[in-house]
Amino acid sequence: MKLPTYQFVAQMLAACGVMFSLGLVAYELKQSRDIAIADVYQARSAMWLDYASSMYSPEQYEAAVIKQEDPEEKLSPFDIEVLSNVTSNAFTYFENVHFQYQQGLITEEEWISTKENVAAEFSYPCTHTWWQEFRGHFRKSFINEVEGVIHSMETGLCETSLP
Repeated sequence: MKLPTYQFVAQMLAACGVMFSLGLVAYELKQSRDIAIADVYQARSAMWLDYASSMYSPEQYEAAVIKQEDPEEKLSPFDIEVLSNVTSNAFTYFENVHFQYQQGLITEEEWISTKENVAAEFSYPCTHTWWQEFRGHFRKSFINEVEGVIHSMETGLCETSLP
C-alpha cells in the first residue's frame, strides 16, 4: 500500500476513536444525570417522610397499630387518620425504592423483596381502602406494579411467602 492509503486508514481509525470516546462521555453524562435525579427524588421522599412522621408521636402510632391488629377494638377516626399516615409513609418508601430500581440503582432482588413488603401491607384491613383513595398520588409505573401485586394476591400467584 502507498502512503496516502495508510494516512486514510489512520485518519478513519482516529475518527472512529473520537466518535467512540464521545459516545462514552455521553453515556457517563446520562449516568450522572440519572444518579442526580435519583438523589433529588430520594431527598424529596426523605423530606416528606420526616414531615409526615412528625405529625404524630410514636406512642400514637403504636396505639393505632395495636388497635388495628385486635379485631375486637373499634378504630376511632383519629386512629384511622394515624394509620393512613403510617400507610402513606410506607408507600412513599416503596415508591422511592421502585424509582431507584427503574434507574438501575438497586437490584431486581431488592425490588422483589420490596414487593413482598407491599403485599404484606395489604394484609392490614385499611390498606385496600387507603390505596383506592390515594393511589393517584403516585407515579403511574408504581401504581401498575402495586396493582400487579394486588392481582397476584387475589389470584394466588403472589411471589411472596404470604398465605
